[in-house]
Amino acid sequence: MFLILLSSALTYVICWFGYTFLLHSYRDVDPLVLYHQSSVANTRKEGETAVYRSVDTPHGIDLVTGLRISWKYKLRDGNLKDIWKLGINHNSKITFGQEEYSIDSLTKTMQALSNYIESSQFSCIGVDLSQYEWFIIILTGLCSLRDFTLHFHEDLIETYTSTEPKVIFTSFAYLDRVLKSDFDTIVLVDSPPCPLVIDSRVATFSSLNLINENAEEYEYTFDLKDDTRNLLVQHSQGDAFTYNQRCFVSSISALLQSLPTEHEWSTKDRLLTTFTNDITFNLNSLVKIFGALVTGINVRILPPQKLISELDNSSILNIPDNLLYQLMPKRNSFLVSRSRWLFSKGVFNKIAELPSFRPLRLIYTSVLEPPSVSSPFSSTYNYVQTITGARIINERLYEHIVGPIVKTNLFDYRITGGFVDRKHTFPRKLGVSANNGELILRDYQDYSADQKEGKLSVRVFNVGIKDIDEFRKNDYWTHTDIVGKFGSDGVLYEDIATH
Repeated sequence: MFLILLSSALTYVICWFGYTFLLHSYRDVDPLVLYHQSSVANTRKEGETAVYRSVDTPHGIDLVTGLRISWKYKLRDGNLKDIWKLGINHNSKITFGQEEYSIDSLTKTMQALSNYIESSQFSCIGVDLSQYEWFIIILTGLCSLRDFTLHFHEDLIETYTSTEPKVIFTSFAYLDRVLKSDFDTIVLVDSPPCPLVIDSRVATFSSLNLINENAEEYEYTFDLKDDTRNLLVQHSQGDAFTYNQRCFVSSISALLQSLPTEHEWSTKDRLLTTFTNDITFNLNSLVKIFGALVTGINVRILPPQKLISELDNSSILNIPDNLLYQLMPKRNSFLVSRSRWLFSKGVFNKIAELPSFRPLRLIYTSVLEPPSVSSPFSSTYNYVQTITGARIINERLYEHIVGPIVKTNLFDYRITGGFVDRKHTFPRKLGVSANNGELILRDYQDYSADQKEGKLSVRVFNVGIKDIDEFRKNDYWTHTDIVGKFGSDGVLYEDIATH
């Protein structure tokens, strides 16, 4: 009996040590790393937590502000003109639906369009579109090539204070409300169903004859003012939010620099993204698309309902988080359960994968504002990783900010339902600050900053500014309605019950 017990004990010890050794060997990150994901300041103000940053940009190191382009023995942030030129050099291609365009051909169209705008002396360029993302790309690129400022309209403002000529690009579906505005010229991106003359101000995009295959090759001559020039103005509920070049280049650089070397974007990748009726997500999609131009990646843009048809041909996917589970095939078997268990222990390799979409390696999901109660939690992400074999980076977006304010760690495999702290529940793991920003929590109702909980404020380079004086008065902090708690691991957890 003694020998049997001894044999059983030895077998148990051997199996336990073997299990521990195998897990440690196959994990691509030590679990201790996941419990120290933020750099925390040593001091804090009354009613606030200490300032939290990502460990990628710890305190004492500059936050990511831009592309860091060498210029006259200095480094500058860069602008979208630099990025567009990189796209031309890479001969990048963007596919809208089934139509593929090279950056060079898009540039020729934009040059012709800019000549039309300049000859008409338009001072204000507006866009009021829903399903014409190809044209939003053209207009954004146009404003990156020439010194124009693009105006996005959610609710058309009846009267502008400016009396200078203005043009707006829209679709026929929105024509009635655009006719009530005071734009001097209205250009329809699509063609009206009948050739009726509705208003003398109305023209169609095709009638402008902007295709110019003989246009000169685009050459960019740098001007120091280009890096600080305003690029977009978003009109929303009577307010105007201004985005400068740094809003975009800081987010693009933070996106690309947040990945370890073995997971960086490369020319072998292919980006699949979409546009929705949420402008915050669409601005984040622009960040991904311009990031693709920097790295020489080809891009395909599809409506949400058609994304699944291209998953087999894409290595990087960018979607809203509420679409994630809908795109995945439903599988339930012993192998799936086994893979989910291995993934939950941090084992990301061929042994654990059961990929239905083998090329897919990175998935960016965006939590929109406000988040949906049905949005995926970490257990769902674990299932998607099992099915795809892809790493998932979940990004928390916020209105009037370009790109994420908080993102999850590429290596964070932990499944968590959040936790209960005193009388509050924090079920959603948001992650850590993006590399171009920092976070604090402030006292809010019965949420106490002393307990590392409260309402979130962010200080980032990618925020649209409504009132610059008020922005400076707040020491450049932007206050949100996100309520959360910093865990001992430095990760921000959100209390979605407050929404």
